[in-house]
Amino acid sequence: MSEITNQFRESRIEIVKFIASESEQREFAKNVAYKNYAEEFFEWWFEEWDPKEQMFKQAFNSQELELLVGFSETWESLDPQFCHNMTINELLSNSAWVEVITKAKAVLVDLNKITKS
Repeated sequence: MSEITNQFRESRIEIVKFIASESEQREFAKNVAYKNYAEEFFEWWFEEWDPKEQMFKQAFNSQELELLVGFSETWESLDPQFCHNMTINELLSNSAWVEVITKAKAVLVDLNKITKS
């Protein structure tokens, strides 16, 4: 894997790690004010999201891509439930966001299993 591909891979995994961590989200919100955290986080993930692009195929194997597709589909399906101008505390207590966090955690566990096998 090239250096650029590896950096791309790590950047995508770092976003999943961030979404999986309530404490990192809270810490981020302490330092950076947004009117809509859900929208900002959504942009981080979906701005470059295209698993059919070559970079994704080089950075992730088919099992890993399948996990990331499932994560994306879950998030997209729940996104309409996030109101505009939610504080970080409101977002973190939103049941749909908790589901996105839970999915991110599960993806990280499964990615780790695939990497170790």
